[in-house]
Amino acid sequence: LMEEIYNGIKKKTNNLSTNSKKNGKEALIITLFDTHYGEEINRDGKVIYNFEIADERVKHYMRIAMDTYNACADDIDEVYFVLGGDNIDGDGTVYPHHIQEIEDSFNYQMLRYWKIVLESMHNFSKLIGDKRLNIIGVAGNHGSNKRNTVAHPIRDNYDTGLYLFISSY
Repeated sequence: LMEEIYNGIKKKTNNLSTNSKKNGKEALIITLFDTHYGEEINRDGKVIYNFEIADERVKHYMRIAMDTYNACADDIDEVYFVLGGDNIDGDGTVYPHHIQEIEDSFNYQMLRYWKIVLESMHNFSKLIGDKRLNIIGVAGNHGSNKRNTVAHPIRDNYDTGLYLFISSY
């Protein structure tokens, strides 16, 4: 599916005129949702999803986003990274058998995701130069701290902590 989307974008952007800019700003919006860093899925004894696969998928997606930017760079004034919920898989408390699908602690999940996203944003920052780079984060249900019964669903969400770290960089 990602390849189909990429090829569709590439086909459309190859035909863009360098003078196609309309009045006002144009923005590239890059969304990254539900990567579930920390989840390990096994089917019939074979690992079909884990940290390494998540890393490769995010890197591939970021290459597509950078190619899209390059194809439209003259028309783009700013870039938005929209980081949706469930980019980490959490502490294993979302559903009864969730803990059995967790590859490592939520701290390691956050560190692993933080590194790959910061690397991507750093590369994007170099690519876009002085254009504005915006980060928007949304908390998900896998980041909720269900063990803490007084935790605020957004403020005390692991996703929120992750996005605060990323945006402070």
